[in-house]
Amino acid sequence: MESSSLPLVMPYKSIPYSNISRGQLRQHLEEVESEILRHQMHLDALENRRRELRAELGNIVYPVLTLPSELVSQIFVDCLPSHGRVRPKVDTLPLSLSQICRDWREIALSSCELWSSLDLLFTAGSPNDGALPLLETWFSRAKDYPLSVTIRSEDEELDPKIISLISSVAGQIQSLELQGRREDLPLFAAQHATFPRLRHLAVIHPDFASDILERIDTPSLHKLAIPGTPGSLNRYPSLTSIELGDIDERDLVDLSHQCPELLHLTASITGERVFDDDDDDDDDTDNSRSSHLFMPIHSEIITLPRLQSLNLLRGDLDLFTLPSLRRLDINPDYYVANGSDRLLAFMVRSACDLDHIGFDFDDLVKCFAVIPSVASLNVRLRLDEMIPEFQELMTADPTPLPHLRSLAISAKQENFDYLSFIQLIQARRGPPATTTTTTTTTRLESVQIEFYDSFADVDKIPASARTEFERLISGGLKLQVTCSDVTYSRWPEAMDACERFPLW
Repeated sequence: MESSSLPLVMPYKSIPYSNISRGQLRQHLEEVESEILRHQMHLDALENRRRELRAELGNIVYPVLTLPSELVSQIFVDCLPSHGRVRPKVDTLPLSLSQICRDWREIALSSCELWSSLDLLFTAGSPNDGALPLLETWFSRAKDYPLSVTIRSEDEELDPKIISLISSVAGQIQSLELQGRREDLPLFAAQHATFPRLRHLAVIHPDFASDILERIDTPSLHKLAIPGTPGSLNRYPSLTSIELGDIDERDLVDLSHQCPELLHLTASITGERVFDDDDDDDDDTDNSRSSHLFMPIHSEIITLPRLQSLNLLRGDLDLFTLPSLRRLDINPDYYVANGSDRLLAFMVRSACDLDHIGFDFDDLVKCFAVIPSVASLNVRLRLDEMIPEFQELMTADPTPLPHLRSLAISAKQENFDYLSFIQLIQARRGPPATTTTTTTTTRLESVQIEFYDSFADVDKIPASARTEFERLISGGLKLQVTCSDVTYSRWPEAMDACERFPLW
């Protein structure tokens, strides 16, 4: 509706009524009454239009506003980060939800699960003054819901009241991750708290990990991550997942007896250090393995009949017999010599059927015949010329891994052959399957590229390669490029600040 042209101020000036006739006064009065009537009619028209607009707005229904509060609450929860850690920031969930509208704020504040996770970072120059009331408010909104708490504090002293508050809700905590100063961590152990719901515990400093395990009561512990030997785990027979830093081979044997239900193991197994023939050569090129190899002691073969995944940061497969293993990752930088022979012997001895394997390309290429069912592959490519070789192998007919759905590679970004790798992806993607086409090769669904050289950066991805990557993404491929050495960066989605929790 157009704005009115009526003047805001009447254009009549005060006149000396004593100097005009009665007829003139009557004429002026009629003019004023006429103006009042005209304005009144205009106001009536505006009032009618207002009622019409309100009625029209009332007829408009936004589907999202008609959803039941319970469903909206579940949608909010599903929007939380998949890694489960929540950093309290006004522009991220759940705090951002309380700024949309009154209804959403009420739903968010009453959704206990939204407030069940908290990741707090204490840095130098960042006082703890606001942390205590934040924790109190956060925990009060979670009510009785199980809690996940992550504390990161390398240099900043923690307020003992914060530690005390966390201990006061020990009965609700299901996940606890602690990265603190050496001086602070004993305060957690000193609480002698009982954590009846605690299923996941991660502690950074090895000096206090075993102390905390001894002092706190965690009868339901299923997942443990510490950077050293945990000591006796007889109190935790229900452990199903263990992540360890350096652990002696003999201690690992003891651990296997104490945790018969173990399903997932990450370990760096120590042995006697030996050196290969090239140790006197200071040339640290990519065409040679690390000279810091470890000779296993082999005090006893470790048999874990239920173990489903093994991430061997350092050690030897000759230690293990794992008949139920489905996922195997081996760090090629700290592995004994003759990796392919040892892998082949392990596969024969364990008679397991792997879904996933991660290893060095030189060793894996000799073992494809014994891992035909692999659907997920993580491979280290040490030399630039390995990219075309890898592409030729993976696109051969018949392909050595016909069921491959997920591919991850680690390589140097410098001189990386983007063209050959993109051609590999395109060949393994192929045309979408239809009811009239038959294929014996599974379509590649996910690709991850990790550049590990010191000066790698996602901004250095060539424009032509980025364009092809974006085209593949738009076609449904899940693709991620990560630079993981000095500066951690990721494309196309940036790294979430609290996505990872460092262990060692």
